[in-house]
Amino acid sequence: MELAGKNLISNLSSDHGYLPFFFATIDEDNNCTPKMEWPTHNIGRWWDALLRLEAATGFVIPPEMEDAMLLNLKRTLSKSFDTCCF
Repeated sequence: MELAGKNLISNLSSDHGYLPFFFATIDEDNNCTPKMEWPTHNIGRWWDALLRLEAATGFVIPPEMEDAMLLNLKRTLSKSFDTCCF
């Protein structure tokens, strides 16, 4: 479970305001390239998984990432979503 939590944390892009990557491609040499498309798609899923993990095991979301993801959630659900920049 700890490994799963760390994976979810590492799935956030610091270059994109800690939004979660949408998917990744793996080439024939098994090199993984994360893709930043449809940035809001996984925000709710990320929160669901991390909050369940936190409740079940005590896993701690790093404060800077939790703050960034709260902001991302607020921006996603905001009426001004069309004008915000991800």
